[in-house]
Order: sequence, then structure tokens, then C-alpha cells
Amino acid sequence: MRELNSSLTLRSLYLASAPLTMTELNRATGLSRRTIELILADLVAEGWVEPIEPGPATGAGRPPRLYEFRPERALVGAVQIDTHSTEAIVADLGGTVLGRSRRTLTNSTNPDLTLAEARAALLAAADESSTPVEAFRAVGVATGGAVDDDGTVVTLVHAPRWAGVRAGEGLGLPAGVHVIVDNDANLAALAERALGVANDYESFTWLFAGNRTGSGIIIDGRIHRGFRGAAGEIVEANLLGTQAMEQNRFGLLTSPDPVERAVGDAVAEGVRRGEPEAIAELDAFVAPFAQLLAVFAWTIAPPLIVVGGGLEAGADVLIPRLRTALEAAGAPAMELRASALGRGGMLQGALRVAIMSVERELFGSA
Repeated sequence: MRELNSSLTLRSLYLASAPLTMTELNRATGLSRRTIELILADLVAEGWVEPIEPGPATGAGRPPRLYEFRPERALVGAVQIDTHSTEAIVADLGGTVLGRSRRTLTNSTNPDLTLAEARAALLAAADESSTPVEAFRAVGVATGGAVDDDGTVVTLVHAPRWAGVRAGEGLGLPAGVHVIVDNDANLAALAERALGVANDYESFTWLFAGNRTGSGIIIDGRIHRGFRGAAGEIVEANLLGTQAMEQNRFGLLTSPDPVERAVGDAVAEGVRRGEPEAIAELDAFVAPFAQLLAVFAWTIAPPLIVVGGGLEAGADVLIPRLRTALEAAGAPAMELRASALGRGGMLQGALRVAIMSVERELFGSA
């Protein structure tokens, strides 16, 4: 019972938008003042809670002491791996980034080499944050391909050597660090719901297409993974026009390579200026993309599709054309929005699952 009460008190402080008084904790937890006093003494001693002394009295009586959760007490890491580079961050439970590092990959199709470079990026971010990796509570990893529930990469397009790789183990982190590996589009969707334009939807689909193609499906607030994590791996279904979009210059907006992305940016800018060649390139991209969205509309039927992964940079010229094409095809009505998180959404999603892992550890019984 003491552990449950402690978890309940800590969770109340963690979720509070401002420091709480003893009276406010009493109302939030339903626990007696004496019980809260004993719990707070332990939490302060363990470093989870910071007492804030009251300021000088301004009227009758002395202001009450305040108590605040210390997010820096538990640190987490996040890693993103794509075909061009790997990026890692270290953050506290409040999401404040304390260290960051990026490495250009030598050969993304080689899992051993890639995971070694991802580990180097994470260690560099840890050094910047002055935190040893042994102090991490959890690390989230975003990678391409279908990823099984246990973090095994089932398949990765154009990279057969990744099949069967347990990416979490490949990072070589200490045994006490919980590593969560998932598909990057799944994690981008998770971040979009928590921090982006989908925070008012319980169910939606996050989607990108072009140089890279994939989707993350959220149903009733949870990632829909499908059998062995294959849900959303539409790049494997060549009949849906993914190859045509991959070869389209507008589709280079989703490339991990900044040089290639600049080509996609130039096409989008050309459309804005009314250049016929750029407009034709975009229209050639929209045709298969609209067909892909229509498949989602008639099968999963999400009320919202979020377009991201780089496409948000051209959303002003892309989304109106997609709406027109979907209406012409008679597809069910659904809202289209551009991602608010941009290319950082996948890394933010990896950070989010790491934080959620620690939340379950600390508050799961509350």
C-alpha cells in the first residue's frame, strides 16, 4: 500500500503544470496529510521531488511550502536511423533535450556497422549531457522496415541483411537500460498525436511517400502494428504506385539526404511560381499518391491523414491537389493535415516511447 500511495503522489506531481502544496496533493490523491508528509520525505530524500520554500508572508499567515517533480531525476535517450544518417538525443522526463549528436552513415544496408554508428551518436549525446549511458532508464529507437513486438526487424526494403536483426541488442547498452525499437512511421504518428496536429484525434494515419514511403496507423490512441509489425509497410506493395513516387523529383522531399531534399524543395518552389515543368512533376506525384490515400480511405477509413516525413515542406501545393483528386475519385471524406513536427517527428516519437516506458515503471500501479 505504501508503494501504491507513493506512486500516486509522485504521479500527481509529475502531471501537475505547477508545483503543488500539501493541500493540493491531498485533494489530488485523497491521502491523509500525515501519509503525504511521510511519502514526500522519502521522495525528497530519493531526489524525485524538490521542496520549494515559501516566500515572505504578504498577509495573514505564512505561505505554504510547495513541492515539484524533478524531471531530470530520470533521463532517457532516443535514436533515429535512416538510410543516410543516425541521430541521437538525451532528454529528461519533461522532454527537455540535454544532448544531441548526428552521424552520417557509412553503409545503411550493413546492420552491424550502422548500429555501431548509432551507438556512437548516442554516446556522444550522452557526453554532451554529462550523463553516462548507465544512468539511462530507457532508450527509444526509430528505424525503417517492419519491426516485430520484440524489436526484431522483420524486413527492410532494399536491405535484406537487416532481416532478423534485434536492433536494441545491437546498440550494446547496459542491461538495466530498457530499449524499445519500433518502425519510424509508427513513432512519428505517436509523436504527432502527443505533440502535433493530431492531438485532437483518437484514430488517424500518418503517412509519407516518395523517396521513402510508409505509414503509422493509430486506432483508439494505440499504434496498430498488424502481424509482425507489417501494418503500414506500403512500400512493399508495389502495385500501389510507390515505385513511381520514389522516382519522382517532388518525392525527394522525403529523402534523408539533404542534397536530394533540396531537389524536392526546388520542385515545390517551381509550382508556387507557376512553372509548367514543376507542376507536371507534382501532378505525376499526386496521381499515385491519391490512389494510395483512397485505399486507406476505403480500408482503414481514418478520419484524418497527416502528411509528413518531409512532404510537409510542400504541403501548400500538395494537399489541395490531393483533396481535389480524392473528391474526383469518390473517396470517403477525411481530413488532410500537414505534420507540425517535420522531419523530427520520428526522433520525437522514439523519445516519447522511452518516456512512456519510464512512466509505466514509475506509475503503472498508480
